[in-house]
Amino acid sequence: MTKDEIITEVGRPILRPIVYAQGVFLLAFIISPFLWIWIDWSLAWKTGLTGLIGVILIYRIHKIVKKTIMDAVNDSLESLKENKPKSKFQERLEQMQKEREKK
Repeated sequence: MTKDEIITEVGRPILRPIVYAQGVFLLAFIISPFLWIWIDWSLAWKTGLTGLIGVILIYRIHKIVKKTIMDAVNDSLESLKENKPKSKFQERLEQMQKEREKK
């Protein structure tokens, strides 16, 4: 199991809702011109601005969370190589690696 696969597997429960939220904000930004055409400018600019700010914030949160997960996985893999006492996270990583190798 590669390091990227481990990061993806560990981060899936956390990163998936973040990506969904980013999609919702992106959708709000995209529909703002249609709101301007069909309803009113005041609703359209508020929706567009909310969508734009939401996409930017969620993107930054996604980068921070992914970097944190990458650091935790890298530290755990390094300590596994050095045979230090194992934490529960490291034991779970080893279990995930063994399950992947069986497949």
